[in-house]
Amino acid sequence: MGWLHPLPFGVLLAIHRGEELP
Repeated sequence: MGWLHPLPFGVLLAIHRGEELP
């Protein structure tokens, strides 16, 4: 998909969790 992002995997998890939680 888009795993070429320079952002660490932890940031992706934080964003994903932020979208699910208010």
